[in-house]
Amino acid sequence: MKSPNEKIGSVLSDRFVLIDIVGTGGSGVVYLARDMTLGRKVAIKLLHEGSSNYATFARQFHAEAKAAASLNHPSIVRVFDSGQSDSAPYLVFEFLSGGTLRALLDRDITLDHAQASAVAHDIAAALSYAHQKGYVHRDIKPSNLLFDEDGRIRVADFGIARALAAAAWTEPVGAVVGTARYASPEQIFGESSNKASDIYSFALVVTESVTGVPPFLADTTYASAMARTHGDFDVPEALGPLRPILRAMSRLDPSERISASEAEEAFGELSRLLPRPSKVAVSHYVASSSVLDPPTVVAPLTIDDDPNGLGFQPSQNQDAVAANEAVGGEPIDGTMQSAKALDLGLVGTDATINFEAAAIDATRTFEFVEVVAGSRVGRLPYDQDESFVPYDHEVDGAKEAVAGEEVPEAVVADDEAEEHSETKRGRIIGIALAILLLLAGGGAYALTLAQHSPTLYATPNVISLTVAQAKSSLTRSQLSLGRISYHSDPSIPSGSVISERPFPGSKLTQHSSVSLVVSTGPAPVSVPNVVGTSLEGANYSLVTAGLSSNVTTQYSETVPNGIVISQSPSSGTLKIGSVVSIIESKGPAPRSVPSLIGDSQSAANNALTSIGLVPSATTAYSNTVASGQVISQSVAPGNMVARGTTISFVVSLGPHLVTVPDLTATPLKQAEAALAAVGLSVGNVYGPNGNGVVIFQNPTGGTSVLYGTTVDVYTIGK
Repeated sequence: MKSPNEKIGSVLSDRFVLIDIVGTGGSGVVYLARDMTLGRKVAIKLLHEGSSNYATFARQFHAEAKAAASLNHPSIVRVFDSGQSDSAPYLVFEFLSGGTLRALLDRDITLDHAQASAVAHDIAAALSYAHQKGYVHRDIKPSNLLFDEDGRIRVADFGIARALAAAAWTEPVGAVVGTARYASPEQIFGESSNKASDIYSFALVVTESVTGVPPFLADTTYASAMARTHGDFDVPEALGPLRPILRAMSRLDPSERISASEAEEAFGELSRLLPRPSKVAVSHYVASSSVLDPPTVVAPLTIDDDPNGLGFQPSQNQDAVAANEAVGGEPIDGTMQSAKALDLGLVGTDATINFEAAAIDATRTFEFVEVVAGSRVGRLPYDQDESFVPYDHEVDGAKEAVAGEEVPEAVVADDEAEEHSETKRGRIIGIALAILLLLAGGGAYALTLAQHSPTLYATPNVISLTVAQAKSSLTRSQLSLGRISYHSDPSIPSGSVISERPFPGSKLTQHSSVSLVVSTGPAPVSVPNVVGTSLEGANYSLVTAGLSSNVTTQYSETVPNGIVISQSPSSGTLKIGSVVSIIESKGPAPRSVPSLIGDSQSAANNALTSIGLVPSATTAYSNTVASGQVISQSVAPGNMVARGTTISFVVSLGPHLVTVPDLTATPLKQAEAALAAVGLSVGNVYGPNGNGVVIFQNPTGGTSVLYGTTVDVYTIGK
């Protein structure tokens, strides 16, 4: 099995030449490659060979690649093709030279709020588009977010996570599909990934892009993953104005998260309110030393070696032959046409039309043209140049520049060409001399024009200056102030210049006018109605609109705790940054418990229910409180309780009276039992205290006494 470096120079599907390694990951290696059919740079993700050890993987991978190729959005990396190399499949997509967000963070570079909002808006737009098409990414992470050379971000690897999952398991069998560090709670629990899962991972990535630290970072991957399953993500304060949006994206419950389209709208509004972001410091791709090593040099040719007089001679250098075949060319022989020589990089080097074979290797090709009037000398290597179109138009232009002459086309060398080589050589030298004369004449004409052309003045940069300052600067530059138009701009103070036309540095004649666009400051924004919403929702709406809030609280009998009761102003428009006063409900006011002692039961009930408390009455005998009056209550008078609290109280039944039973002629033991049955007891016993019989008692039978009273008895022996 070849190492990734050993695969440099390989040709995939007779079309793609692997040039250099630009990145590695858990699923494969990303190469810079050249598409020899279309002549352009591409990126190829060649998956690790171990990834394809499953029967369904290749089919799943190519199906997902085909689906990803159907996604056409400026914020999604374009997928061009897919294929199979040995036992490893690969994906062909556009090459972006700005590196990944992961590479940016690894260089300890974080995004400010304006940059993060702009980047997040583009990511949200990509996800919104894909979600509307029915696609879920499943693996949003910094290494799948690529920058182009201008710092614009793109989302890569749509479908790859699902294809890799199919190689090992079928969702959802209790495994995380995606990267655990950025997985959503439902992915951690093994549930199927969905659109809301992408949004949660997206929120974690945006958080890390500003703080530089992955959220929920713990000692182990398991601990990091489980930390996000216990509640909503507490977005760090460092996220500033991004916090309300990220909170809405990172709810524990997927059904409570905002959608990608809602996130796109929110980040778009926030970006409009924040200062214009500076350009992200992307890390541009630099070719490795293996790409820049000098290639094999083909032996130089001179006019004496050229039997056709065309300046081209086939090289017998075997390295060049092998290189040509490696990039898809035909074998080079002694009758090679000049067009093939041009493909291999043979160039004209001076006015005598001596030619030298260009450096060739199996992975790099320099494309050159003959030196003609108006053309560039040579080309950049294809791994450093966006274009691979030969300079045919420049050669044609040179032909037309020579009156009545043509630069000879390449022809096959044969006996007839040998006979006329001297004549052709003379024609070429004549053409070269004509070109030199044209150049000389053109230079003289240009010098004449320069001597008679008017003096030009550079347009000064007046952006961010006041109108008065801009006018003064233009006057000093021998220019004049032209038309002024006005436009709102939240990042430029009112009265300052937003832009100028022509652009700064343009060359103008004296007293030419320069038009300005002047800022009127931020445009007024509509005040959203937040009454009846939660305080968190109100703040989110106001921040999104470019406003702030001043919150006070008060009790309300009708508005639940945490809900906005009122706002001021309630409608209209305000300048960005203005404050809206909000009154938040604290719920019902607490109640002071009234004194119920001595009240009747009905009076106590009314006293409690009238203030929103709940009465609960019980009864008890009392020797001191008249029947029907409250003896005691569960909460002391004056204490504060919440509305709806239950207050218990005891109502008196009055004294507990019982009737004394008649004990006459009753044995003493039976007399004690009879008294105990009604709540009385034997007091003093006068007489025999054993087997005595009661002959007299005090109080006498039939008398009403208080419960618990003692009865004295007089006894005689049996």
